Amino acid sequence: MSSSTASVNGPRRQISERGKEIIYQLLTARRRIQQLTTYINNLRMIYNMSDEHKTAMYQAEQERHNVIDQEQRMEVILANQFDLSGAIIRDNMALQSLIPE
Repeated sequence: MSSSTASVNGPRRQISERGKEIIYQLLTARRRIQQLTTYINNLRMIYNMSDEHKTAMYQAEQERHNVIDQEQRMEVILANQFDLSGAIIRDNMALQSLIPE
C-alpha cells in the first residue's frame, strides 16, 4: 500500500496527497508542542503564581499531552501506511522535503 517510488536514499520520494496531509499535520503538531513547552516553562518561572496562572499551566500541559498523543499516532501511520523509516519520521527537514510547497 506504499505510494513511494524512490528509495529512502533517492532524491525524493513520491508521497500521496493523504501522506502529505499527515506530514503537514505532524509538522504542525511538533511546532505546537514547542510553543506549549515554551509557554509552560515561562509560566513556571512566575514566583507567586495566581490561580489563573495555575489553571493556564494545567490547561497547556493537558493540550501538550494531547498533541503529543496525536504526534505519535501520525508517526505510526507514516511508518505503517507510507513505509517511511523512523529516521525520516523523526527528521523535520526530511519530512518537509517530502511536501514541496
